[in-house]
Amino acid sequence: AWIVPTWRTSGALNRVSQNFAKDDLSGRVKLIFCSNLNTTAKLFNQMADKLDYLLNRNRLLASAISHDLRTPISAMEFSLELLSSSTDQHNRHRHLSQIKTNLQTLHKMSEQLQIYAKFDRQELILNVHMHKLSLWLKKHLDDSWQNVKISMSISTDALQVCCAIDSHYFARAVDNLLSNGLRYAKTVLHITVTRDRHQCFISFENDGQAISPADMQEVFEPFVRLEQSRTKNNEGSGLGLAIVQQITHWHKGNVQVEDSELGGAKFIIQIPIAQDNIEQAK
Repeated sequence: AWIVPTWRTSGALNRVSQNFAKDDLSGRVKLIFCSNLNTTAKLFNQMADKLDYLLNRNRLLASAISHDLRTPISAMEFSLELLSSSTDQHNRHRHLSQIKTNLQTLHKMSEQLQIYAKFDRQELILNVHMHKLSLWLKKHLDDSWQNVKISMSISTDALQVCCAIDSHYFARAVDNLLSNGLRYAKTVLHITVTRDRHQCFISFENDGQAISPADMQEVFEPFVRLEQSRTKNNEGSGLGLAIVQQITHWHKGNVQVEDSELGGAKFIIQIPIAQDNIEQAK
């Protein structure tokens, strides 16, 4: 009676392992009461889940890269054909400009893919420092987004809030959300900084078209693109929001999306407030 549960688990492990060797990754080992191999079965199931996830991710990556590379490459081939057959100097400059634009698109896509691959491979060690978040955000906007019309409001109780952030990576998360907002906004992109007792919230909202409830469930998945009718152009790698989610996760926070009162989407970064600020609030 004591050996039967262990014997049954052993047989299940053997059968599922053989199926794995035949490329059938759907099987999992059922846990049996009193089996001495339950711990091994749990580890096997975790390994199987991770392997299945990685294989699906690699298939999605290969498909997305193939699809996303096709458009700028085809556009460059078309521009090169026109360039080679054109003698008008104005048209040649126009075709060269289009080639340059598509090369920049490929460069951005390559950069995003490299970043995402790095994030997906390992847990990043952040170089965090304490920053007064409102001042840090204002400085970043002044330094990197001075030529873009972005409005911002900060609640009175959030003015002195300090958070532990890695400036380099947190700036990338902010930039990705700003780029995403500008891509979908009609005329307005607004940032709001608020807080509660333990968390600070940075909201990025625009007056574009709202995101459907179904898309809200998937928008942070890598390579997911919203319907083209919502955007003014086809730019983007499909990785920006996935990178934002990973960066906020490493800052012990999260990011979510909801409808904005402006009519479009509202993305909210939530990160912990420094303990000193919490003590002062008490």
